[in-house]
Amino acid sequence: IAEVFGERQVGSSTMPHKRNPINFENVKSLYKECMPRMVTRYLDQISEHQRDLTNSASSRFVPEIIAALYLSAQRLTKVMSRLVVDKEALSKNFLLTGDMVAAEPMYILLAFYGHPDAHEYVRKKTLESQKTGRPLHELVLGDRKVQPYCAKLTPVQKAILKDPGKYRGIAAQKAERVCTFWKKRLVEFSEPCAKGPEKS
Repeated sequence: IAEVFGERQVGSSTMPHKRNPINFENVKSLYKECMPRMVTRYLDQISEHQRDLTNSASSRFVPEIIAALYLSAQRLTKVMSRLVVDKEALSKNFLLTGDMVAAEPMYILLAFYGHPDAHEYVRKKTLESQKTGRPLHELVLGDRKVQPYCAKLTPVQKAILKDPGKYRGIAAQKAERVCTFWKKRLVEFSEPCAKGPEKS
């Protein structure tokens, strides 16, 4: 996953082949500048409570934090709309791990169906798989010691263990839910801001 790079866009001043994510780097840079200032804001709360003036000078920098947040949001909005996904590279990286990705759902399912030490059992099987080159699911599903637990696996669960690419759960639906929630909240927040202050 990366930013779209233009033909004339320069990545690194020393390495011509390198593609620096300049927009994300800029946002992180602003974060590093503002994060310590937020500590000052929290310290200023003591001043509010004590009703003294030790927050008088430090409060003058609050607008800079707001401006940095605004600039960061602008920059992120711009770059997020131009992200590209290299599905081929993602698939290649996923396949590099073999079926080791299935180790997590495997131990969870074995524990769910009553195995007393599923995590340790699967850990040892991953080592055996790496040493012998045999697929992890074959080693586990073919092991007589765990047959009482494997017999309880549903067809869908077995399919996940054999093809970790199916191990997604409800991640997509949850991501959609989170995005929908925050889009709604941002609209609720931005409408009063767009109107400006109410006249008394």
